[in-house]
Amino acid sequence: MIPRRTIGVDFDGVCHTYSLGWNGGEIYGELVPGTAHALRMLMGTFTMFIHTARSDLAAVATWLEAKIGIPCVADDPAPRREFWDITDVILVSRNKYPAVAYVDDRGVRFVGWEQALADIYAYTLTPCPTGRAEAVDQDPAKVLQEIATLAGVDDDNEVADPRAALIAVRDRLRNAKICEGGGWRPVRSPRSADDLEVK
Repeated sequence: MIPRRTIGVDFDGVCHTYSLGWNGGEIYGELVPGTAHALRMLMGTFTMFIHTARSDLAAVATWLEAKIGIPCVADDPAPRREFWDITDVILVSRNKYPAVAYVDDRGVRFVGWEQALADIYAYTLTPCPTGRAEAVDQDPAKVLQEIATLAGVDDDNEVADPRAALIAVRDRLRNAKICEGGGWRPVRSPRSADDLEVK
């Protein structure tokens, strides 16, 4: 039998709505829509663990199991396991075990440091502190103003051709040099015009 591969899923912001932030560590929110279906579907193919910075793992496991109807267990810190390979139970842990993929609302996909740095500064809308004036061709406010112009935003904040506007915005963000090393673009930017769907 071929062993199952593992998927790691973040708790707050991915399973738990987390709309108020940390809020004293209380689990106050609701299940993110689609979570139960997605976790059940993934468990048909992968072993699963939920990773969290929360200290009360049992509370997370109890809350999650009640919401999704899948058995969940809190990780036992001693002895520390090397990986998670139990197929019919979701582990809740502070550890990030080996996995083929991690699902995280604050994750930045890493291809190389140039891309990762650009994505981090773009995602947080923070100017890159390069210390090199020649590395910066625009400040973020000017780029955003230029984007509004490129998108054809009129005085009523309306856009005549949304698809063309999205393509112009994507292309401008890819070419902006706000951070050393080049392209400033949002983490979730489309890869091509075919990825853009305007309804």
